[in-house]
Amino acid sequence: MRSVVEAKLALCWSPEQIAGWLRRQFPGDVSMQVSHEAIYLSLFDPRRRQAIDRSLTQRLRTARPMRRPNDLGGN
Repeated sequence: MRSVVEAKLALCWSPEQIAGWLRRQFPGDVSMQVSHEAIYLSLFDPRRRQAIDRSLTQRLRTARPMRRPNDLGGN
C-alpha cells in the first residue's frame, strides 16, 4: 500500500483523494484502506518512523495561504 500512496502523492493527489480512491478500488480489503489523517501523520509527524517518503510533502497542494495569528489587541 505504501508504494501506491507514494505514487499518488507523486502525481499531486491529495491525501483525501488517495484515501477515497483506495476505498473505491479495494472495497472489501481493509488492509488496503487508510484514512487521510494517517497519510498526513506519516508525512509530518517527526516521532513516527518514516513510513512515506517525506520529500513528497512538496507535492501536496497549498491552495490556502499560510495562517497567521490574528492580533486583535484587547477586544
